[in-house]
Amino acid sequence: MKTHSCPAALLLYGSHALSTAGERAFEFLIGLILIKVYNDSLFMVALFGLLDSLVVSLASSHLGILVDSLDRLKGACVMYLGQNVGIFVASIGFYILLSRSEHDSVGDCMDYMVVSMSIMAACLSSLGAMGATISVERGWTKALCGEDVAMLSSVNAIMKRIDLVSLIASPILVGILIESQGYLTCLVCLCGFNVGSFVLECYFLQRAMIYEENLRRASPSQERPAETQASSMAAGLTLYLKQDCVWYSASLALVYLTVMSFGTIMTGYLAWRGLGESVLSIFRGIGAALGVGATVFFPYASTRWGLPKSALSAICGQCICIVLAVVPIVWVGDQFGKAAEMSLLLFLSLSRFFLWLFDLSVNQIMQLESSKDSVGAIFGIQNAFQSGFQTVAYVMTMVFSNPHHFEVLMLGSTLVVVVASVATFVGYRKHNHEDEEESVELMQHK
Repeated sequence: MKTHSCPAALLLYGSHALSTAGERAFEFLIGLILIKVYNDSLFMVALFGLLDSLVVSLASSHLGILVDSLDRLKGACVMYLGQNVGIFVASIGFYILLSRSEHDSVGDCMDYMVVSMSIMAACLSSLGAMGATISVERGWTKALCGEDVAMLSSVNAIMKRIDLVSLIASPILVGILIESQGYLTCLVCLCGFNVGSFVLECYFLQRAMIYEENLRRASPSQERPAETQASSMAAGLTLYLKQDCVWYSASLALVYLTVMSFGTIMTGYLAWRGLGESVLSIFRGIGAALGVGATVFFPYASTRWGLPKSALSAICGQCICIVLAVVPIVWVGDQFGKAAEMSLLLFLSLSRFFLWLFDLSVNQIMQLESSKDSVGAIFGIQNAFQSGFQTVAYVMTMVFSNPHHFEVLMLGSTLVVVVASVATFVGYRKHNHEDEEESVELMQHK
């Protein structure tokens, strides 16, 4: 009997792990390099984050359509190629920039041309990584598991666990390498790792196809009904809006329109309030561990409760945690400063568990309700919405850039999560109503 630890699944995990680890490490290194080179300003770091989110939001839908139009193996390898070519070109640019900064201050026309090229190449890398996620983490897993929902839950949970572990481990390894060998050596090593792993990433996928007949037989480009093919962004958006699970999809996109995470925005605010790096690191670690815990709990929850109830329970838990994190800091923060800050950190860490449980539940609902030939288009639109909302969050932070006004962003984030909870409840009720109608029809038929 095929399980989540069958040879084909293990090869998918290996390919995904190599891609994700390299991308996470390089993304972290870019921020450090820009801070080092432009040490008197965070402008370049903020600009890169904004451009990266904007480019992904604009191009994700087209990437999804491209993934659907290509043979499964070719589509994944093209995305891996884009990711690694972007990293290679960006590495050359950042190497030149670092070398020049060691001997002279940067700021002339040549330097800006180099950094512009490097940032554009890094954005290309992000697009490749996004396309690989749509192809491998959504399409390949769906094809591998077929109609086995329990196996799909386990495979999705392991893929997400790989993402979260990479998010934790990659920056640590980059930091160790920089401390011991310096920036230039670290950059060369990461570039070599990413470019070298490209061959293994594609090889693992090819071997997985040899082991698993479903991966050979269910190639979207070979079995695509013309009437269901998404050939443009408009067609992809139409497919997306026609999903039965569109309320769940919209809810997941909305949670990206918040600052309530341990990202750079919240970290900067907490540091401004006087919290030490050690305290922040501890709670970031707790949040990351709870996120990994959610990937362990998800297969049980999806089997025991079902995916709709798992999604509703998770977003309600997320909503409660965010409210309990924000209320003390906004209303009584001046009277109970340290206690309010600890409450914020504690419930923000706990919210990571519910966030990733919700993410896993909704993504699997979308996988199950998407046809084989439209997975890329639908998830491309989903990623476009998520990146778009993330871009809006960056812009709103720039508008309310004064730390004294950060409470406005926290209250706005709380409202967004409440709206996402209501939208999920609407989707849950709609799903239950459809199930009841189907049951009545079956009874009448009998």
